[in-house]
Amino acid sequence: MKVSPSLKRIRSVLNSRMALVFAFALLAVASAGVFGSAGVRADPLPPVPTPDRALVLSPGGGEPGRLLAPSWQRPEPGWLLVLDVNRLQAEGQILLVDVLGGTVKGVLRTGQDPAFALSPDGSRLFVAAQVGGQDSLDVIDMATSKSIARYRLTSRRADTLPPVTSTMGVSADGNWVYVVTNEILAPGIDRAGITAVEVATGRTVSTPIAVGTHCGPAVLVVTYTPTIVCSDAVRTFGPQPGAATTVTLPANRDVRKDWNGNPFDIGVLSGGAAADAEHVLAVAGNGRISRVSTRDQRVAMSADLAIGADRWVLPGRVVGSHDGSRVYVGVGRFADRSDATGDQILVVEAFTLRTLAVIDVPGRYATFTVSADGKRVYTVDLAGQTSSAWDTTTTRRLGSISGLGESPTLATAIR
Repeated sequence: MKVSPSLKRIRSVLNSRMALVFAFALLAVASAGVFGSAGVRADPLPPVPTPDRALVLSPGGGEPGRLLAPSWQRPEPGWLLVLDVNRLQAEGQILLVDVLGGTVKGVLRTGQDPAFALSPDGSRLFVAAQVGGQDSLDVIDMATSKSIARYRLTSRRADTLPPVTSTMGVSADGNWVYVVTNEILAPGIDRAGITAVEVATGRTVSTPIAVGTHCGPAVLVVTYTPTIVCSDAVRTFGPQPGAATTVTLPANRDVRKDWNGNPFDIGVLSGGAAADAEHVLAVAGNGRISRVSTRDQRVAMSADLAIGADRWVLPGRVVGSHDGSRVYVGVGRFADRSDATGDQILVVEAFTLRTLAVIDVPGRYATFTVSADGKRVYTVDLAGQTSSAWDTTTTRRLGSISGLGESPTLATAIR
């Protein structure tokens, strides 16, 4: 089968992504054990109206596709927001998608290196991107797609490859937006951190947080309070943020050989999700899942998920349900680690850590998200520019939509 040059480029991107993800861990080590961001601020800028016309990129070749009029339908539960980073070119876009209906309901243009997060009530969308060499944070009214406020950001962490984990989150009350930052201290030495931006004023709070020896890819989890899942620990801090509560997990080494024959430890944490206001579920690459009590600062319960031989939990592909009752775990073949793709999603009961269902995904996926009611999982295939909906009870595919821009990566479900 002939493979298009565009698809080859995307696969090449994915093949190198995992190396950079774990290189981030080494850079964190070099930052002298400090997790924070200096000089990060958000200054008010004039609101910027939605462009008159929105560009939908063609699914191949990189050439501009047809232009759509600035239509935006009021979002409905079950629809999807899909981030298209456009191979990290000058502009990206956010697509409002009805997967089951197979249609795009709206388009938002963004700047370069975009990231986004949806408020818990679904009324506001927060979009960070670089425009004219300056990072900014837009507050978008979801009913109209209009920008109602814009704040300047500095030191925002931007991906040099299509992202598979979110770098933004929103507090439970919708009053704070959390942005992962990355400050370059010297060539080869970075300092990572979290900045909280107050939505009403643009005021920011950034407090240095000790991370120990290393923090892996530093996965951000926000449901009740901001939480960082590192390679060997869970760190939860206050809503502004403040001092961190750290729970270090017991050693869980599981060294395998990668495709080059080099040792690789998949026993480190791959991601996490909030079960309730006092518990975080942390999942390691080898399937070890732990229920961590942030109040008591201990591991309350652990279990081993049956992920199968020669398989692993994909870094960052751990998603919690909105009510905290379930956690959804992305799994793939360890031999496909260079592609950073999965072919299964485990549905796990958060209290008992029991696996309720296994969703098999033919053709593999890059990322996924969960509907507000937990009844559907939506996968996103970056290489195929496709999103599919899956029933979490029957595990059947309910529908798909293709042609989603150039580089669709992260998604979130409308609630």
